Amino acid sequence: MLEEYAGGQAPKTPEEFERVLKEKIRELFGEFGLVKCRLKVVERDERGLFIVNVDASCMDMMRTALLLMPFPVNDILASGTLAKLREKLREKMTWREFKQSLGGLLGRSSRGREGASEQSSES
Repeated sequence: MLEEYAGGQAPKTPEEFERVLKEKIRELFGEFGLVKCRLKVVERDERGLFIVNVDASCMDMMRTALLLMPFPVNDILASGTLAKLREKLREKMTWREFKQSLGGLLGRSSRGREGASEQSSES
């Protein structure tokens, strides 16, 4: 499972993220839920994304915990193996990257519409 922070005051290291995530799972599902998930934050990659290893039977619990974190988190990708996850990740754009790529396009298209409406009102 791959996680991306959407902003806010979020932990910066895998250890911090794992601690906060385990606390949230324990709060929601108790000690049994935490043990069942076998949660481990594997790494934070060069793009700032966290890779989390979790038992497949706990995906719903994990996504619920992520939804209720004290800071926004995007669940980007899930895969059966770490190798396959890393392979898929190379082809995947994060929300942050997607918004940045649209930044220039949105600015140009909105200016284009304003210009068109000004021209039509002058006629």
